[in-house]
Amino acid sequence: MNSHSTHDGFLRLKDILGDRKARPPTRGLLPIAASTWWELVRAGEAPKPLKIGRASVWRAKDIHALIERISREGAITLPRRTRRCAAEPAKAA
Repeated sequence: MNSHSTHDGFLRLKDILGDRKARPPTRGLLPIAASTWWELVRAGEAPKPLKIGRASVWRAKDIHALIERISREGAITLPRRTRRCAAEPAKAA
């Protein structure tokens, strides 16, 4: 028997969201689009990635905790996005 649980290790974005380009396409853990995922990360609702070289990875235990939270609470609401006008200057960091 394997001593590692499914919560050990790291997941890449295609593991979390699936890969529609794969043959056959694979399903991810969450049925959302990549843009929605990154919005959740920006809003602090989803964990921030760890960088390994140029790759972004997430701890599997953090993703499974997020899934458990979603199943308990029913949904995650994103903060309302405000659209910037083309004439409006971007805020300096």
